[in-house]
Amino acid sequence: DKVRKATTPNLKEKYEGDLKKEIKKLQRYREQIKSWASQSEITDKRPLLEARKSIERQMERFKVLEKESKTKKYSKEGLAQ
Repeated sequence: DKVRKATTPNLKEKYEGDLKKEIKKLQRYREQIKSWASQSEITDKRPLLEARKSIERQMERFKVLEKESKTKKYSKEGLAQ
């Protein structure tokens, strides 16, 4: 939401940079959860799978926002929105 409501290009870039840091963190968490889920010692994998799905939903939101921010205002895609 901050990125969409940014008033200046510099502020928007700062927020996008912050989002990129967060997506990297989410990717690390997702990989950690995958490795835990692959261990045979863990019997109930449901909480891990739910956490992974939650992380992937957040990552999907980021991907949509990133695509919107990279779409040029007057391109065919931008005008179609």
